[in-house]
Amino acid sequence: MDEIEAMKYDNPKKALFKLESGVLANYPTSPRGLNIKMRILKMLFDSLEGESKVIGRNELLKKSVRIGLYLLKVNPSEIPEKLLESVADYLVNMCMELKEYEWAIAALEQIITGVNKGGFPATTREKYALMLTEQYTFLSKFDESVKTAIEMGKEFKKISLKFKLLEILGKRFLERAKDEIYYKQNVNEAHKIRLKTKKQDALVVEYVHKIELELQKRGNLDMIHMIDELCTDIGYFQSEHQKSPLYVSGLKSERIWYKDTFEKEEDFEALDKFRENWVDVRKQVLNVLMETPETSYNNTHKEYDVFNKENQLIIIAPGFEMRSMEFCSKMVDVCMGLQNIHRVQESVLGSIFISIMEPGAFIAAHTAKSNFNLRVYLPLVAPEFDPATIGQGLPKAGIAVAEKTVLVLEQGKLAIIDPSYSHQLWNRAEEPVISLVFEFEHPDIGPKTRNALQTLYDNMDLEESLLEETFEFKEPVINPEEKDDKNNSTNTTETGKKSVEPTTNTLTIDLAPKDEPSVNYLTKLVETDEEKEAYKKQQAEMEEIEYDEDIDDLKASGLRVIEYDDDSLIVTYPIKKKD
Repeated sequence: MDEIEAMKYDNPKKALFKLESGVLANYPTSPRGLNIKMRILKMLFDSLEGESKVIGRNELLKKSVRIGLYLLKVNPSEIPEKLLESVADYLVNMCMELKEYEWAIAALEQIITGVNKGGFPATTREKYALMLTEQYTFLSKFDESVKTAIEMGKEFKKISLKFKLLEILGKRFLERAKDEIYYKQNVNEAHKIRLKTKKQDALVVEYVHKIELELQKRGNLDMIHMIDELCTDIGYFQSEHQKSPLYVSGLKSERIWYKDTFEKEEDFEALDKFRENWVDVRKQVLNVLMETPETSYNNTHKEYDVFNKENQLIIIAPGFEMRSMEFCSKMVDVCMGLQNIHRVQESVLGSIFISIMEPGAFIAAHTAKSNFNLRVYLPLVAPEFDPATIGQGLPKAGIAVAEKTVLVLEQGKLAIIDPSYSHQLWNRAEEPVISLVFEFEHPDIGPKTRNALQTLYDNMDLEESLLEETFEFKEPVINPEEKDDKNNSTNTTETGKKSVEPTTNTLTIDLAPKDEPSVNYLTKLVETDEEKEAYKKQQAEMEEIEYDEDIDDLKASGLRVIEYDDDSLIVTYPIKKKD
């Protein structure tokens, strides 16, 4: 069989003939022989072109899948564990690659619940259990997705929060089928999810973005809207359209920024002064593009580039090699101009790159990692725009922010957006659209907030323990010893009475001078209507808390501190008899 293994790459037809007439003729259930045949059939299918693939799907592909499913059902004593895992990986990846999702579900069900489920490592089962739940969800098999999410969430506690999110999503769709208007009132699991530290919440949001990207590819906008609604209810998203993982509260929020949007004239003037030299900037950028080999291009959001028609020459970007020294020697005016804009130089997690969108390019809806930078586009090569065509359809090149607000990419004119809002780009012209793109620190951020953000986010390496804790869902625990102020009795829900759903209110304290907004660091959990009223009273007093007060000062002001760390300060109001 080693000879057949080597032969299949050069001559798969000959390898298949030799396999069927030799090994499989004598040992028709040989696991290794069937594994080789499964792979050869897929190779033969890949070699087909055009309409022949339709026939090949039945003659080759289905046979390959049937062999894989058979091997997953073989008695555990008859198939080595390594071979079993290899078959599972190949079969699932093949079905997903070909977008044969029903076949993928059949394979995943065998891996998770079949006779060989004990033959897979825990990490493999965990991966495929989540994939199975996701596929049920994507295909609107909500009864199956909810049941599987509940069962797998109990078995795989490290990622139980992912299962909990999929469970709640499935339940919402099931409830909506019964009642299209009040379906949200019938599901209370969302209230059980508690926000953690900002970095952990950011990882959860990244997972949700991954799910939404897959749904975009499948054209399931209804499910994306339901996820947006759910994540907004929980508090992961600021709104259905503003979905960045790292969020600073209190900053001015506008989808598109114009001259009049800037409160400080000098901020816009610095950008406009740079724009005035756009002809020189274009000349230097085009020269660099002509001299740069294709291998030097990359993409900061490649997964959203639907048709693979955008290339980026990245000068600075988080997670990419810094190449400012290499390119700035060739683009002196560009780099000097940007260096003179202090909010470009000092932006946290900022990027500078040249974008080339080929004709037909489409960048699907996505969000930036944070809301503490604006994104500036300076189109250097773009189709001419006729203002008289406004209202007659989309421009040839543009940006849609939050689905409905459209910004035209015009040569030599600034286009400034808040990238924490969902946005998409396109080029329907016959020529490439070339833009210089860079981040501009939000104008409301001052030195102290900037330092706090740099401390929190400049080093994005996450400890393994943080990753493990992020996706673990824990049921909220009510402390039975918590006493009620009025009657000093245990604060529990009486049998037969409907409990009040907790709601989250947010306070803001100053982490920066009075002339700049602060990072949202105070969260209050309210459980009853009476407590809400008492909390509103306490809120007025909280506004006077200074940044340099310590925990004892907070306690003295009438608050009981539950948790304090470098990312969050969570308190309850007002102080009880027992602190």
